Amino acid sequence: MAQTVCMAGISGAKLEGLVAQGATNSRVLNGNSSTCGVCVPRRVNVVALSSQDEVQSRRSLLGLIATSVAAGVFVNDANAVSEIKLQPPPPPSGGLPGTKNADQARDTDLPLSDRFYIQKVSDAQALERLKVAAKAVASTKADIDRKAWPYVMNGLRGEATTLFPDIEQLIASKKSKDERKALRALKSNIKESIDGLDFACKKKDIEKALAYYDKVVSSINDIIPKLG
Repeated sequence: MAQTVCMAGISGAKLEGLVAQGATNSRVLNGNSSTCGVCVPRRVNVVALSSQDEVQSRRSLLGLIATSVAAGVFVNDANAVSEIKLQPPPPPSGGLPGTKNADQARDTDLPLSDRFYIQKVSDAQALERLKVAAKAVASTKADIDRKAWPYVMNGLRGEATTLFPDIEQLIASKKSKDERKALRALKSNIKESIDGLDFACKKKDIEKALAYYDKVVSSINDIIPKLG
């Protein structure tokens, strides 16, 4: 006895099938007699989902999860922002207490040359400040030996802020044109040596750094007696 499942038909995603059980019946197919199973009244509904429906269902689930996570993060951020206490603005004039900051222009009655943050001093004061800068530059040898390159570069740049203005002021005080020309040549040598030392520190080349250091110190010690 051969048993076969009789297919009633497919409508959309629902497949209606019948389970064959029990008796048999004969049926003529293409002029020949064959045996097939008789369908009993026991119906089974089978739902078949396409691959596209499965993908859409997964996307919907992932979208729901992402929305829930984003909502939770937004709520946490909102709570964090609400806990920040904002300080009142500083006074309209004078800046923050305990500082020298100000939001208003000062010394507007002075010419621009006198408003420069390095104010002009007397020649004697400029010479003394130059000697202090020379000692500070010479003290960078210890930082070079221990390869503390940022300290060397920052120290050189800080001392150069007053070093060159003081040298130029003392050169300008000389009456002889030839003397001023010779001193400016020495000033150029100092600048080139400091630039070379700064570049050697950037490259972390200790041999070149020591060589340029010797040139800087020698040039500064050479020009100071001639400016006094």
